[in-house]
Amino acid sequence: MKYVIMICVLAFTVSACASTSPARSSCFVNGKPVCKFTPIHELWAEG
Repeated sequence: MKYVIMICVLAFTVSACASTSPARSSCFVNGKPVCKFTPIHELWAEG
């Protein structure tokens, strides 16, 4: 189950960072891309 959740989170993060619309993407702050990825081992630890 953790694996499925991890994939969903990763897919959401990637799609959000791929967006070119700052207003619709939380990966942009003041027009600058600030994508941050959580290390896989941290995602597993949170589960």
